[in-house]
Amino acid sequence: MMNWYDNLTTLEIDVSSFCNAACPSCRRTQHREDLSLMHFDLNVWKRLWLFDLKNITIKKLVLNGNWGDPMMHKDFVEMLKYPIMHNPDIQISIDSNGGYRTEKFWSNLAEVLNDYNRPVIVRFGIDGTTNYSNNIYRVDVLYDTVIRNARAFINAGGFAQWNMTVFDHNYHQVRDALHLAADYNFISFRSRKSYSRKIFDKDDNVRATTYCYENKNHKIKKLVYNNFDDIESRLNFNEDIFTMIRLPQADRELKNVKLYIEPLLLDHKCVWFRERRLQIDPYMNVWPCCHISGELMDNDSNKEHFKLDIFEDSWKKYEYKCNNLKHNSFKDVIQHNYFTKEIDDAVNSARWKPCVTFCGVDK
Repeated sequence: MMNWYDNLTTLEIDVSSFCNAACPSCRRTQHREDLSLMHFDLNVWKRLWLFDLKNITIKKLVLNGNWGDPMMHKDFVEMLKYPIMHNPDIQISIDSNGGYRTEKFWSNLAEVLNDYNRPVIVRFGIDGTTNYSNNIYRVDVLYDTVIRNARAFINAGGFAQWNMTVFDHNYHQVRDALHLAADYNFISFRSRKSYSRKIFDKDDNVRATTYCYENKNHKIKKLVYNNFDDIESRLNFNEDIFTMIRLPQADRELKNVKLYIEPLLLDHKCVWFRERRLQIDPYMNVWPCCHISGELMDNDSNKEHFKLDIFEDSWKKYEYKCNNLKHNSFKDVIQHNYFTKEIDDAVNSARWKPCVTFCGVDK
């Protein structure tokens, strides 16, 4: 039996299904015509943080981009104040492609976040060092625009991480991107892998490939960047293409900051339960992870007809949208049989495909 109520410490939330990008492997791109566009309801958001979570302390909040970009939400800046009311020491990180909004908005956002107890990190997805290379995967997102926005955010006191997904068309730019991140005062740089060998657009044309991963070191190297020569001597950029590097700006700005420490892992096959975290989508449905949440895109989120066993086990077996915060309190959702028993049984029996595919769950 899964006791989320007493063990939860992290929420990952998509606050919007709107996005300015059209990344080819993103499910929202593949289902663009059928996708219901919605922002997370502000009143439900307030209730969640001020009332529903009164007896649960959320220590970490990730505003991610599985369904859309959080910057698209019209009330995004206002939303940020409510998690702080819930827990002044909450650790917040935000994922964005950085291509939306103006430099003024990004500067103002940094000034708002500077008043928080802990540094709020915006993780900019920047997949190259030119408009051409970034736009191959981050379709409709210009590198020049992202860099202007990121620098406006940083120059106003914001903390930013450069996230670069490595493909055949940009892996030779990893070194340059790392040095640019240091020059522009990002606090960290991460080069990461895609999970697909070939990435197709919605017309089934190959948009990007990852054959460069062959004969490469797939273990992520975590380093502290002291200077160019130090990094050059410790990394082989032809082989060590997956890295997480702490840049000098972090040491200058964060040396006296008390860092967030992840809680002890639970003993369970479910990776997300083990790490004490849950996912909420922009339709205000609570899910056990981002992978299960993403499966909803293969269905119509506003109808009661579902193709997948995941939804046969939830909205069909129990009541429709039993996990929705518009109709239920957060406590009622995570103490529902779906969360305490059904998910537990599905994971332990490896019944749901995403558990096997993404998390390696077996019987």
